[in-house]
Amino acid sequence: DLLSPRPMLFSRQLHTYTPPFLGHVELFFSKFPAYRVKLANNPTPIHHWTTYNNLDVFIKREDFSGVELSGNKARKLEFIFADAIVKKADCVLTVGGTQSNHARATAFAARHLNLQPYLLLRNDNVSDISQGNYLLDSICGADITVITVKEYLAAGTGAIRRLEQMAEDLADSGKSPYIIPVGGSNWLGLWGGVELGAEAVAQCKSEGITDIVLACGTGSTTLGVGIAAHLAGGDIKVHGCGVCDTPEWFHGHNNKILEEACWHGPRSEELVSLYHCKGRGYARTTEAQVDFIKSVAAETGVVLDTTYTGKAACALLGAGGENVESQELLQSQLRGKKVLFLHTGGLGSVFSYKEFAPTQG
Repeated sequence: DLLSPRPMLFSRQLHTYTPPFLGHVELFFSKFPAYRVKLANNPTPIHHWTTYNNLDVFIKREDFSGVELSGNKARKLEFIFADAIVKKADCVLTVGGTQSNHARATAFAARHLNLQPYLLLRNDNVSDISQGNYLLDSICGADITVITVKEYLAAGTGAIRRLEQMAEDLADSGKSPYIIPVGGSNWLGLWGGVELGAEAVAQCKSEGITDIVLACGTGSTTLGVGIAAHLAGGDIKVHGCGVCDTPEWFHGHNNKILEEACWHGPRSEELVSLYHCKGRGYARTTEAQVDFIKSVAAETGVVLDTTYTGKAACALLGAGGENVESQELLQSQLRGKKVLFLHTGGLGSVFSYKEFAPTQG
Protein backbone atom coordinates (compact mmCIF):
# COMPACT_ATOMS: atom_id res chain seq x y z
CA ASP A 1 0.00 0.00 0.00
CA LEU A 2 1.72 3.18 -1.21
CA LEU A 3 -0.19 5.23 1.37
CA SER A 4 0.72 3.09 4.38
CA PRO A 5 1.50 4.55 6.81
CA ARG A 6 -0.74 7.28 5.49
CA PRO A 7 0.62 10.82 5.92
CA MET A 8 -1.55 13.05 8.08
CA LEU A 9 -2.62 16.20 6.24
CA PHE A 10 -4.11 17.55 9.44
CA SER A 11 -2.93 16.87 12.97
CA ARG A 12 -5.11 14.62 15.10
CA GLN A 13 -3.94 16.61 18.08
CA LEU A 14 -6.81 17.77 20.23
CA HIS A 15 -6.70 21.44 21.11
CA THR A 16 -8.18 22.55 24.41
CA TYR A 17 -11.08 24.83 23.55
CA THR A 18 -11.47 28.35 24.91
CA PRO A 19 -14.80 29.91 23.87
CA PRO A 20 -15.12 33.49 22.61
CA PHE A 21 -16.49 36.25 24.85
CA LEU A 22 -14.77 34.70 27.86
CA GLY A 23 -15.94 36.35 31.07
CA HIS A 24 -19.41 36.85 29.61
CA VAL A 25 -20.30 33.65 27.79
CA GLU A 26 -20.32 31.70 31.08
CA LEU A 27 -23.47 33.58 32.09
CA PHE A 28 -25.39 31.95 29.24
CA PHE A 29 -23.88 28.47 28.85
CA SER A 30 -23.34 25.90 31.58
CA LYS A 31 -21.28 23.52 29.42
CA PHE A 32 -18.72 23.91 26.66
CA PRO A 33 -16.88 21.62 24.26
CA ALA A 34 -13.62 20.43 25.84
CA TYR A 35 -11.66 20.15 22.60
CA ARG A 36 -11.55 20.97 18.92
CA VAL A 37 -9.42 19.82 15.99
CA LYS A 38 -8.12 22.18 13.34
CA LEU A 39 -9.89 21.75 9.97
CA ALA A 40 -10.95 25.15 8.64
CA ASN A 41 -8.65 27.84 7.27
CA ASN A 42 -9.82 30.88 9.20
CA PRO A 43 -10.40 33.71 9.73
CA THR A 44 -12.10 34.08 6.38
CA PRO A 45 -12.07 37.53 4.78
CA ILE A 46 -14.85 39.99 4.03
CA HIS A 47 -14.91 42.50 1.19
CA HIS A 48 -17.37 44.86 -0.43
CA TRP A 49 -19.58 42.99 -2.89
CA THR A 50 -22.26 45.19 -4.41
CA THR A 51 -24.50 48.19 -3.97
CA TYR A 52 -27.92 47.12 -5.17
CA ASN A 53 -31.58 47.86 -4.49
CA ASN A 54 -30.79 50.43 -1.78
CA LEU A 55 -28.42 48.02 0.00
CA ASP A 56 -24.69 48.29 0.60
CA VAL A 57 -23.59 44.64 0.67
CA PHE A 58 -20.34 43.12 1.92
CA ILE A 59 -19.61 39.40 1.61
CA LYS A 60 -17.81 37.07 4.01
CA ARG A 61 -15.95 34.40 2.06
CA GLU A 62 -16.56 31.38 4.24
CA ASP A 63 -16.20 29.47 0.97
CA PHE A 64 -12.46 30.22 1.36
CA SER A 65 -12.19 28.01 4.46
CA GLY A 66 -10.71 25.20 2.36
CA VAL A 67 -11.27 23.28 -0.86
CA GLU A 68 -12.54 19.83 0.08
CA LEU A 69 -13.89 21.21 3.38
CA SER A 70 -15.06 24.61 2.16
CA GLY A 71 -17.90 26.45 3.84
CA ASN A 72 -19.40 26.60 7.29
CA LYS A 73 -19.47 22.79 7.64
CA ALA A 74 -15.75 22.65 8.49
CA ARG A 75 -16.26 24.80 11.58
CA LYS A 76 -18.95 22.49 12.95
CA LEU A 77 -16.86 19.41 12.25
CA GLU A 78 -13.92 20.76 14.27
CA PHE A 79 -15.92 20.17 17.44
CA ILE A 80 -17.75 17.04 16.31
CA PHE A 81 -14.61 15.21 15.18
CA ALA A 82 -12.82 16.17 18.40
CA ASP A 83 -15.59 14.39 20.28
CA ALA A 84 -15.31 11.38 17.96
CA ILE A 85 -11.56 11.16 18.62
CA VAL A 86 -12.03 11.46 22.39
CA LYS A 87 -14.51 8.57 22.18
CA LYS A 88 -11.92 6.54 20.22
CA ALA A 89 -14.04 6.19 17.09
CA ASP A 90 -12.43 4.62 14.04
CA CYS A 91 -15.26 5.48 11.64
CA VAL A 92 -18.00 8.10 11.30
CA LEU A 93 -21.48 7.95 9.81
CA THR A 94 -23.63 10.79 8.56
CA VAL A 95 -26.56 11.50 6.28
CA GLY A 96 -27.61 14.04 3.64
CA GLY A 97 -28.68 14.45 0.03
CA THR A 98 -26.56 13.09 -2.79
CA GLN A 99 -25.14 16.61 -3.25
CA SER A 100 -24.76 17.29 0.47
CA ASN A 101 -21.96 19.72 1.32
CA HIS A 102 -22.00 18.39 4.88
CA ALA A 103 -21.58 14.78 3.76
CA ARG A 104 -18.71 15.71 1.45
CA ALA A 105 -16.98 17.75 4.16
CA THR A 106 -17.47 14.90 6.65
CA ALA A 107 -15.96 12.39 4.23
CA PHE A 108 -12.82 14.46 3.63
CA ALA A 109 -12.43 15.49 7.28
CA ALA A 110 -12.60 11.81 8.21
CA ARG A 111 -9.88 10.98 5.68
CA HIS A 112 -7.69 13.83 6.95
CA LEU A 113 -8.05 12.39 10.45
CA ASN A 114 -7.54 8.75 9.41
CA LEU A 115 -11.14 7.66 10.03
CA GLN A 116 -13.38 5.73 7.64
CA PRO A 117 -16.45 7.71 6.43
CA TYR A 118 -19.83 6.06 5.87
CA LEU A 119 -22.42 8.18 4.06
CA LEU A 120 -26.18 7.57 3.85
CA LEU A 121 -27.30 9.72 0.92
CA ARG A 122 -30.86 10.57 -0.10
CA ASN A 123 -31.44 10.72 -3.86
CA ASP A 124 -33.65 13.76 -4.46
CA ASN A 125 -33.59 13.21 -8.25
CA VAL A 126 -32.75 16.87 -8.93
CA SER A 127 -29.18 16.56 -10.23
CA ASP A 128 -26.67 14.19 -11.82
CA ILE A 129 -25.90 11.78 -8.99
CA SER A 130 -22.54 10.86 -10.55
CA GLN A 131 -21.16 14.41 -10.43
CA GLY A 132 -20.50 17.21 -7.96
CA ASN A 133 -20.23 16.36 -4.27
CA TYR A 134 -21.20 12.73 -4.87
CA LEU A 135 -18.23 12.37 -7.20
CA LEU A 136 -15.95 13.86 -4.54
CA ASP A 137 -17.38 11.49 -1.93
CA SER A 138 -16.50 8.59 -4.22
CA ILE A 139 -13.00 9.89 -4.98
CA CYS A 140 -12.05 9.92 -1.30
CA GLY A 141 -13.30 6.36 -0.86
CA ALA A 142 -16.32 6.98 1.33
CA ASP A 143 -18.57 3.98 1.86
CA ILE A 144 -21.82 5.24 0.27
CA THR A 145 -25.38 3.94 0.62
CA VAL A 146 -28.02 5.67 -1.52
CA ILE A 147 -31.66 5.58 -0.41
CA THR A 148 -34.88 7.02 -1.80
CA VAL A 149 -36.74 9.97 -0.33
CA LYS A 150 -39.43 7.55 0.86
CA GLU A 151 -36.86 5.43 2.69
CA TYR A 152 -35.31 8.54 4.20
CA LEU A 153 -38.63 9.81 5.56
CA ALA A 154 -39.52 6.37 6.93
CA ALA A 155 -36.30 6.27 8.98
CA GLY A 156 -37.22 9.14 11.32
CA THR A 157 -35.86 12.67 11.60
CA GLY A 158 -32.57 12.83 9.74
CA ALA A 159 -32.91 9.10 8.97
CA ILE A 160 -31.62 8.49 12.49
CA ARG A 161 -32.99 4.96 12.79
CA ARG A 162 -31.18 3.89 9.62
CA LEU A 163 -27.94 5.47 10.87
CA GLU A 164 -28.31 3.72 14.23
CA GLN A 165 -28.79 0.38 12.50
CA MET A 166 -25.70 0.97 10.34
CA ALA A 167 -23.72 1.89 13.46
CA GLU A 168 -24.93 -1.25 15.24
CA ASP A 169 -23.85 -3.41 12.30
CA LEU A 170 -20.42 -1.76 12.26
CA ALA A 171 -20.02 -2.27 16.01
CA ASP A 172 -20.94 -5.94 15.60
CA SER A 173 -18.12 -6.24 13.06
CA GLY A 174 -15.61 -4.88 15.57
CA LYS A 175 -15.54 -1.20 14.60
CA SER A 176 -16.09 1.84 16.81
CA PRO A 177 -18.63 4.02 14.95
CA TYR A 178 -19.61 7.61 15.69
CA ILE A 179 -22.88 9.08 14.36
CA ILE A 180 -22.91 12.67 13.07
CA PRO A 181 -26.46 14.05 12.62
CA VAL A 182 -27.68 15.59 9.38
CA GLY A 183 -25.90 18.88 8.77
CA GLY A 184 -23.79 18.39 11.91
CA SER A 185 -26.67 20.14 13.62
CA ASN A 186 -26.32 19.45 17.34
CA TRP A 187 -24.90 21.23 20.39
CA LEU A 188 -21.31 20.60 19.31
CA GLY A 189 -21.93 21.82 15.77
CA LEU A 190 -23.57 24.90 17.27
CA TRP A 191 -20.17 26.00 18.55
CA GLY A 192 -18.87 26.11 15.00
CA GLY A 193 -21.60 28.67 14.32
CA VAL A 194 -20.70 30.62 17.47
CA GLU A 195 -17.04 30.77 16.38
CA LEU A 196 -18.05 31.89 12.88
CA GLY A 197 -20.41 34.46 14.37
CA ALA A 198 -17.80 35.88 16.74
CA GLU A 199 -15.43 36.36 13.81
CA ALA A 200 -18.13 37.87 11.57
CA VAL A 201 -19.45 40.23 14.25
CA ALA A 202 -15.98 41.65 14.87
CA GLN A 203 -15.55 42.23 11.13
CA CYS A 204 -18.98 43.86 10.93
CA LYS A 205 -18.18 46.29 13.72
CA SER A 206 -14.97 47.34 11.99
CA GLU A 207 -16.96 48.18 8.82
CA GLY A 208 -20.08 49.67 10.41
CA ILE A 209 -22.24 46.75 9.21
CA THR A 210 -25.55 46.35 11.05
CA ASP A 211 -27.06 43.13 9.66
CA ILE A 212 -25.91 39.63 8.68
CA VAL A 213 -27.77 37.47 6.13
CA LEU A 214 -27.07 33.78 5.47
CA ALA A 215 -28.71 30.62 4.19
CA CYS A 216 -30.27 28.34 6.81
CA GLY A 217 -30.21 24.61 6.04
CA THR A 218 -30.32 22.76 9.36
CA GLY A 219 -30.29 25.77 11.65
CA SER A 220 -27.24 25.45 13.90
CA THR A 221 -24.92 27.81 11.97
CA THR A 222 -27.55 30.55 11.81
CA LEU A 223 -28.34 30.02 15.48
CA GLY A 224 -24.66 30.11 16.44
CA VAL A 225 -24.14 33.37 14.56
CA GLY A 226 -27.21 34.77 16.35
CA ILE A 227 -25.79 33.74 19.73
CA ALA A 228 -22.48 35.44 18.94
CA ALA A 229 -24.29 38.62 17.93
CA HIS A 230 -26.25 38.53 21.19
CA LEU A 231 -23.10 37.98 23.28
CA ALA A 232 -21.44 40.88 21.44
CA GLY A 233 -24.15 43.28 22.56
CA GLY A 234 -27.09 42.56 20.25
CA ASP A 235 -26.64 45.58 17.99
CA ILE A 236 -26.02 43.41 14.91
CA LYS A 237 -29.10 41.56 13.63
CA VAL A 238 -28.98 38.09 12.08
CA HIS A 239 -31.32 36.97 9.27
CA GLY A 240 -31.56 33.35 8.13
CA CYS A 241 -33.03 32.33 4.76
CA GLY A 242 -34.56 28.89 5.26
CA VAL A 243 -33.97 26.67 2.23
CA CYS A 244 -35.78 23.50 3.26
CA ASP A 245 -38.36 24.21 5.95
CA THR A 246 -40.54 26.88 7.52
CA PRO A 247 -39.33 29.47 10.05
CA GLU A 248 -41.53 27.78 12.66
CA TRP A 249 -39.78 24.43 12.13
CA PHE A 250 -36.34 25.99 12.33
CA HIS A 251 -37.14 27.86 15.54
CA GLY A 252 -38.47 24.66 17.11
CA HIS A 253 -35.36 22.73 16.06
CA ASN A 254 -33.06 25.53 17.21
CA ASN A 255 -34.68 25.67 20.64
CA LYS A 256 -34.02 21.94 21.08
CA ILE A 257 -30.35 22.56 20.27
CA LEU A 258 -30.28 25.40 22.83
CA GLU A 259 -31.62 23.02 25.48
CA GLU A 260 -29.04 20.39 24.53
CA ALA A 261 -26.30 23.06 24.72
CA CYS A 262 -27.41 24.17 28.22
CA TRP A 263 -28.07 27.72 27.02
CA HIS A 264 -29.75 30.03 29.53
CA GLY A 265 -30.41 33.03 27.31
CA PRO A 266 -33.07 34.09 24.79
CA ARG A 267 -34.81 31.55 22.59
CA SER A 268 -34.26 31.21 18.87
CA GLU A 269 -37.14 33.55 18.03
CA GLU A 270 -35.30 36.41 19.77
CA LEU A 271 -31.83 35.56 18.45
CA VAL A 272 -32.48 35.30 14.71
CA SER A 273 -35.08 36.39 12.16
CA LEU A 274 -35.99 33.59 9.75
CA TYR A 275 -37.58 33.75 6.29
CA HIS A 276 -39.20 31.17 4.03
CA CYS A 277 -36.90 30.88 0.98
CA LYS A 278 -37.46 27.20 0.11
CA GLY A 279 -38.95 27.86 -3.31
CA ARG A 280 -39.81 24.67 -5.18
CA GLY A 281 -38.04 22.61 -2.53
CA TYR A 282 -34.67 21.69 -1.11
CA ALA A 283 -31.98 21.61 -3.83
CA ARG A 284 -34.58 22.33 -6.52
CA THR A 285 -33.88 25.26 -8.80
CA THR A 286 -35.61 27.30 -11.46
CA GLU A 287 -34.55 28.92 -14.70
CA ALA A 288 -34.77 32.33 -13.05
CA GLN A 289 -32.49 31.23 -10.21
CA VAL A 290 -29.96 29.74 -12.61
CA ASP A 291 -29.93 33.01 -14.59
CA PHE A 292 -29.45 34.94 -11.33
CA ILE A 293 -26.50 32.75 -10.27
CA LYS A 294 -24.91 33.14 -13.72
CA SER A 295 -25.34 36.91 -13.66
CA VAL A 296 -23.81 37.20 -10.18
CA ALA A 297 -20.80 35.14 -11.29
CA ALA A 298 -20.39 37.17 -14.49
CA GLU A 299 -20.72 40.54 -12.76
CA THR A 300 -18.91 39.94 -9.45
CA GLY A 301 -16.81 36.77 -9.85
CA VAL A 302 -18.62 35.08 -6.95
CA VAL A 303 -20.13 31.63 -7.54
CA LEU A 304 -23.31 30.78 -5.66
CA ASP A 305 -24.99 27.37 -5.46
CA THR A 306 -28.60 26.42 -6.14
CA THR A 307 -29.37 24.95 -2.72
CA TYR A 308 -28.14 27.52 -0.20
CA THR A 309 -26.31 30.69 -1.18
CA GLY A 310 -28.20 31.19 -4.46
CA LYS A 311 -31.56 31.24 -2.70
CA ALA A 312 -30.31 33.39 0.17
CA ALA A 313 -28.65 35.95 -2.12
CA CYS A 314 -31.75 36.07 -4.31
CA ALA A 315 -33.82 36.93 -1.22
CA LEU A 316 -31.26 39.46 0.02
CA LEU A 317 -31.03 41.33 -3.27
CA GLY A 318 -34.75 41.11 -4.04
CA ALA A 319 -34.09 39.38 -7.35
CA GLY A 320 -37.66 38.14 -7.69
CA GLY A 321 -38.79 34.65 -8.62
CA GLU A 322 -40.03 32.47 -5.77
CA ASN A 323 -41.02 33.40 -2.21
CA VAL A 324 -41.66 37.01 -3.16
CA GLU A 325 -43.45 37.78 0.13
CA SER A 326 -40.44 36.60 2.16
CA GLN A 327 -38.12 38.60 -0.07
CA GLU A 328 -40.20 41.72 0.46
CA LEU A 329 -40.24 41.14 4.23
CA LEU A 330 -36.46 40.73 4.33
CA GLN A 331 -36.01 43.79 2.12
CA SER A 332 -38.18 45.87 4.45
CA GLN A 333 -35.89 44.97 7.37
CA LEU A 334 -32.69 45.84 5.50
CA ARG A 335 -33.56 48.81 3.33
CA GLY A 336 -30.85 51.49 3.41
CA LYS A 337 -28.53 49.44 5.63
CA LYS A 338 -25.01 48.10 5.33
CA VAL A 339 -25.30 44.29 5.22
CA LEU A 340 -22.92 41.31 5.38
CA PHE A 341 -23.84 38.32 3.23
CA LEU A 342 -22.26 35.19 4.68
CA HIS A 343 -21.21 32.89 1.81
CA THR A 344 -21.40 29.39 3.30
CA GLY A 345 -19.78 27.53 0.37
CA GLY A 346 -21.33 24.85 -1.82
CA LEU A 347 -19.33 25.08 -5.05
CA GLY A 348 -19.10 21.30 -5.44
CA SER A 349 -22.80 20.77 -6.04
CA VAL A 350 -22.89 23.28 -8.93
CA PHE A 351 -21.09 20.78 -11.15
CA SER A 352 -24.00 18.33 -10.88
CA TYR A 353 -26.64 20.60 -12.42
CA LYS A 354 -27.07 20.32 -16.18
CA GLU A 355 -28.75 23.74 -16.15
CA PHE A 356 -25.29 25.33 -15.90
CA ALA A 357 -23.84 23.43 -18.83
CA PRO A 358 -22.95 25.62 -21.82
CA THR A 359 -25.32 25.51 -24.77
CA GLN A 360 -23.96 23.41 -27.60
CA GLY A 361 -23.67 25.40 -30.80
